[in-house]
Amino acid sequence: MTVEELKTIWKKEEDCAFIHGWDFSHIHGRYEEEDRLPWDYESIIRGVLKDDMRLLDYDTGGGEFLLSLDHPYANTAATEGYPPNVELCKERLQPLGIDIRACKDAARIPFEDESFDIIINRHGDFCPPEIKRLLKPGGLFITQQVGSDNDRELVEMVLPGAEKPFPDENLKAQKASFVDAGFEILQSDEAFGPICFYDVGAFVWFARIIEWEFPGFSVDRCFDRLLQLQETVERDGKICGTTHRYLIVARKPLKETDNSPGERLKEENSMEHKKKGNNWTAYYDSETDRYFAEIMYTSREGREQYDYEITKDIYSRLGTFGDDTDNERLIKTADMTYSFENTMYGTLGPERTVWDEEALKTMEKAVQNQEKKEKEKKKKRS
Repeated sequence: MTVEELKTIWKKEEDCAFIHGWDFSHIHGRYEEEDRLPWDYESIIRGVLKDDMRLLDYDTGGGEFLLSLDHPYANTAATEGYPPNVELCKERLQPLGIDIRACKDAARIPFEDESFDIIINRHGDFCPPEIKRLLKPGGLFITQQVGSDNDRELVEMVLPGAEKPFPDENLKAQKASFVDAGFEILQSDEAFGPICFYDVGAFVWFARIIEWEFPGFSVDRCFDRLLQLQETVERDGKICGTTHRYLIVARKPLKETDNSPGERLKEENSMEHKKKGNNWTAYYDSETDRYFAEIMYTSREGREQYDYEITKDIYSRLGTFGDDTDNERLIKTADMTYSFENTMYGTLGPERTVWDEEALKTMEKAVQNQEKKEKEKKKKRS
C-alpha cells in the first residue's frame, strides 16, 4: 500500500471519529484493552444499592451502564454534559421516568442538598465538596476513573512532550481530596493494563475520540509519526500502550447511626471483615496486612479442611464469580498452609499437616478477632 493510500484511509477514520454515548464498536476487533481489574465496579454498586434508594449517575454518557443496573426509574437520576449525549439521554431515559439534566460543571450539579443515597461516576468529572452536598448522611460516592498515566506511551508516539491533561488524576491525590472534603474512604485501588491496536486507522479514530489525551492530534500534523507506527504494525502486528484506572468508594459522614449504604459497605466489604461462600471463608488480618482463606467440606461421612495464605489480588476477586466453585479454584492457586482430612471410617489423609505454622497461627488469630467483632456488632444491634 502506498503512502498516499494510507493517508486516504487514515483521513477517512479521522473524519468519522464521532460516537453516540460511549460506543467503541467502530473499532471492535481492531484493538484490545485489558478490562480485567482487581475490582468489579458494577458488583460494588449492586452490593449496596437497594430499590428504595435515590441514585444519581453523574456524566452518564448515553445511559447504557445506568440502564443495565435496572434501578427503579422513579428513584434514578442522571446528568450529562456532552450536547449530543444530552439529546440521546432525553430520547432514551426521559420517557422511562428517569430525571435527566444537562450539566457541564461538576461543581454546580442542578439538584437539591442531600438528594441522593448513592452517586456513581465512571470516567467522568467530579468535585468532592459538591458530591458531599448532594449526598444524604451516610451516602456513598462510587467512582472508577481513568488515571493521568493512561495511554501515555501512545501519546508520546505521536505527540512527544505533550503535557498530561489532568496530572493529579491518580489514586493518592484524589483520595486526599476526598479526605480533605470530610469523606471516609471505604475502598480504593489502582491498576495498570495493556491496550493494543492492530491497525493504525483504529488508532487514528481512537486518538480523535479521546481528544483530551491527544491534544492537537491530526493525520496531517502527525503523519510522519503515523508512518512509523505503520512500520511497527507491519513488523510486530500491533502497537501497544498502557491503561491507568483507579477506584474510590467514599462515604459522607453520618449525622446519626443508621442503616445507610455506606455503613453496609463498610461492614460487608471492609478489609477488617471476612468474605464467605458456600464452602470457603476468606479473612484479612489488618495487624500483619496478610490475607487467608479456608475451604471446608463437611458431610455425614466426615470433614475436610484446607487453609491457604492468599494474595490481596485473590482476596479482592473472591465473590465476583457466578459459580462458587470458581472462587474455590482461585483460592487453590495460592500456597496451602494446613490440611485436615478424615472420615467416620478412618483418616483419608494426614489429620494435621502444617506447612507454615506461623501463617496458621496468624490466620487463627484473624478468625478469632473477626468472631469477636461480629459478637460486638450483634450486641450493639440488640
